[in-house]
Amino acid sequence: MLEASKKKLSLVKIHSHPNGFRDFSEIDDNSDLELFDSVGGWIDDVDFHASLILLPDGTFIGRTINANLIFEPISKFTIVGDEIKVTLETDKVNNHDISKRTIQTFGLGTTALLASLKVGVVGCSGTGSIVIEQLAR
Repeated sequence: MLEASKKKLSLVKIHSHPNGFRDFSEIDDNSDLELFDSVGGWIDDVDFHASLILLPDGTFIGRTINANLIFEPISKFTIVGDEIKVTLETDKVNNHDISKRTIQTFGLGTTALLASLKVGVVGCSGTGSIVIEQLAR
């Protein structure tokens, strides 16, 4: 743990729910609080650690825990392997009229992915100004 403290590394705890329960249980809450309270004494100056649940369908549920032992959900995972897979909480998609059309056209998963992306445009003359206008629409 000394090396982790020197490099300011976070600890990630991963466990499974073989029955497919898609949330953190009271037992998970208690064990995470106990574990990360202890870890806080071993690893100094780290903003947060994380706890993940691997579900039978291969998806993850996760949360971070800060030095004050407060949990925050993780809403996006990027899994890099033979393919790059991005998983998102699709229930956080804005449901305004413009989003409804996008959801109907591309599906909820694609709409959630598009909503999570950030775009930067360098240059605002000729083509750049048209790109900016189209991105805004």
